[in-house]
Amino acid sequence: MEEISKDIVLGFKLGESGSGLINFSTTWLMISFMAWNFNRFTTPRPIPIPDAKLLLLLI
Repeated sequence: MEEISKDIVLGFKLGESGSGLINFSTTWLMISFMAWNFNRFTTPRPIPIPDAKLLLLLI
C-alpha cells in the first residue's frame, strides 16, 4: 500500500496551476473525449455523425 508523502512532483511545466485558461481547456478536452467515447461505443449512437467529424467538432 502506498503512503501519503510530502514529496513534490515537478510535472511537465506546461502551465501554471492557477491559470484559468489552461484549467478550462484541459477540462473541455477531457469532457470532449468522454462524449466522443460514449457516442462511439453506444448503439444506437446518440449523435449520428462519423467519429472523426464529432471529434473535430468537440475539440
